[in-house]
Amino acid sequence: IFEGDEISNVELPSAKDEHWKYLRTVLTPSFTSHQMRAMNAMIQTCADNLVENIDTLAENGEVTEVKKLFSAYTIDAISATGFGIRVNSQKDPDDPLVTKAKDIFKFTFFQPLIFLTVVLPSSVKLIVKFGLTRFIIGNQMFFRTFCKKLIEERKKIQVD
Repeated sequence: IFEGDEISNVELPSAKDEHWKYLRTVLTPSFTSHQMRAMNAMIQTCADNLVENIDTLAENGEVTEVKKLFSAYTIDAISATGFGIRVNSQKDPDDPLVTKAKDIFKFTFFQPLIFLTVVLPSSVKLIVKFGLTRFIIGNQMFFRTFCKKLIEERKKIQVD
């Protein structure tokens, strides 16, 4: 569906041969011990928010779902380490990034289409032909647009 666009060109799972080797070479410095320590600090901040939230719930005698708490923590950690942005989804569950991330894991009638495109990539042409792309790419479009804007902002302020 997105073949050849600038985001697809840097997706490691879809890269092949020399392009895959190039991307691995570019990505490898992101996983040095120094970078991993920096990520650890970001993850620790997210964990501190989680503990603070659990303490507040316990003090107030509130009952909550553990899955909900840890889903929010996971979104916060991925946002911090993967995108370099702070999202406190535990306190702001209505943030657009948070709601779109949660939507990815919701089951809908059209998710079999996503599975079909993974198992049978040639099915993408049929999905496009029948106009069903909007049912499977809504969240992808949000994150692609989000990533493109983030890249442009980083280029403007020259952040690596």
